[in-house]
Amino acid sequence: MFYFFEVGRNDPCECGSGRKYNRCCKGRVDEYVRRWRGRWDWVEPPLLDALSLACGLRPDEDDRPPDPGKVEEALDALSKVWGAESEDGFVAGVLPRLETLATLLRTRDMLSDGMFGVHELWEALEALNELDEETGPATVEREFERLMEEFLPTLVDRERAEEMAWALLFLLRGEEWTASELESIILGLHFCLEEKAVFNPLWETVFRVCIYEAAAALNDMQQLTEEGKTLDVEAVEDFLDRHPIMEREWSRVVRERTSRAVIAILKGAIPLDVPPYAVAGALLGIAAHIRDLAEVKDGRRPYRAVMEEVTGGEGHLGELMSVVFNQGLDLDFDIFVACVTERLHGWLDGEGREAGGELREAVQSMINSLDSGLLSAEREMLRLLYLQAVTALTGRPAMKLLPAGAQPAMVFDWRNPESLEAYVAYLEGAGKSEAAAHVRAAGAEFGFFRTDAVAFDPF
Repeated sequence: MFYFFEVGRNDPCECGSGRKYNRCCKGRVDEYVRRWRGRWDWVEPPLLDALSLACGLRPDEDDRPPDPGKVEEALDALSKVWGAESEDGFVAGVLPRLETLATLLRTRDMLSDGMFGVHELWEALEALNELDEETGPATVEREFERLMEEFLPTLVDRERAEEMAWALLFLLRGEEWTASELESIILGLHFCLEEKAVFNPLWETVFRVCIYEAAAALNDMQQLTEEGKTLDVEAVEDFLDRHPIMEREWSRVVRERTSRAVIAILKGAIPLDVPPYAVAGALLGIAAHIRDLAEVKDGRRPYRAVMEEVTGGEGHLGELMSVVFNQGLDLDFDIFVACVTERLHGWLDGEGREAGGELREAVQSMINSLDSGLLSAEREMLRLLYLQAVTALTGRPAMKLLPAGAQPAMVFDWRNPESLEAYVAYLEGAGKSEAAAHVRAAGAEFGFFRTDAVAFDPF
C-alpha cells in the first residue's frame, strides 16, 4: 500500500501552524495510532496513519475533525463488510457506500485534486459515443469495464493517488458527516492507498463520475454555443457552476497558455511597472490597517515599529493579505486590469517585438484572460500579478510622481493624507481624472479624506 501520511518529527505540522510536527500535533496523533493499532484486521498502517491525522491534527476555524468515537463506529461497520461470508456479500456492502462516495465526488470542489480532466478522457468519451443509441446496458457496462482496464493504468500514478488521498483526508475534516458518508470516505481512503488502479473500486468510481460529468458538460456546452444563440457572462457562469469539470479543463488550458508570460513577469523579464493609482485600494488599505493597529495598541506608535511587528507576526501577515485581496483588489479591479493590459500591449509593441513567438503568444493569452475572472486560473493569475505590483510599491512608500529629472519634483507618501491630496491634484492636472477619482474613492473608503483626518507620522 502507499504510505502518504508519514510526517517527520521535524517537518512542518500538517495543521498549518508553522511549528514542527514534534512540537505541535504529533502527540495527539500518536495517541490515536496507539489506541487503534491492531483493533481491526483489515485496517493497514497507511489507513491508520490517515485516520489518526484526521482526528489528531489541531483544527482551525474551518475544520470539523471527525469524532473519534464515530470513526470507530464506521470502522466497526466496515469490518462487517470485510467479514462477509461471500463475494456477493462483500459487493453488497461496498456498492452503496461507493454510490455515496460518487455523490461526494460530484459535489465537493475539494475533491478536484486527483480527478480526471476532459482532455485525459477524450478517447474514452469518443469510444462511448460510437455505441449505438439502442445498445443495451449490459453492453455499455462491458465497454466501461474495457475502457477502465485500458485507461486507468495510464491515468493513475503515485502522484495522482497522493493528491486524492490528501483530498479525502481533508474532506474527512471538512464537515460533520452522517454515518454512511463517513464510512464511504474511509472506504475511499482505503482503496486510494492500494497500489493498483485496475479493479480498484475507488478509481473505477472516479472514472465513471468523470466520464458522466464530462459527457453532460460537453452536451450542455454544445447547446450553450448553438449558432445564433447569444452567449452572455451569466450563462457561462451558470454553466461553470453546473460543470466544475469544465472549469478545471478551461483553467488548465489558461495555465498552459499563460505560464511563460507569468514566469517572465515574475522574473522581471517583462516589467509590470503599474502606477500607484492602479493599486490604491491595497496601498491605502495596508496603510489604514497599520494605522489602526498602531492607534488601538499603543496610542501612537512609530510606523516602522508597527510595520516590523506586522510583517514578522504569524497572524498579522494573513490580515494584510486579507486586506490586499478582499478589499484592495475589489476596489482596484477595473483600473488595475486596464493598466496591466496597457503595459502588456506596450511591451508587445516595443521591447517584446523581438521576443520569441511562444512568449508573445503567452502574453496575448494573458491579456485575453485578465478581465474575465470566470475561471479559477484567471483569478489566480490576476491575484499573483496584483500581489507583485503591490509588493513592489510597498517597498517604496515614497515614490516620485514625475519621470526622473522632471521639474518640479513631486514625491508621494501613500501613508500621509496631505500627500494623498497632492497626488490626486497631480493626477487631475495630468488629465487622469478617472485615476484621480479612483484614488479619492479608495482614500475615502479607508478614512484618509475625512475633514478631521490627522496626518499619520510614518516614522
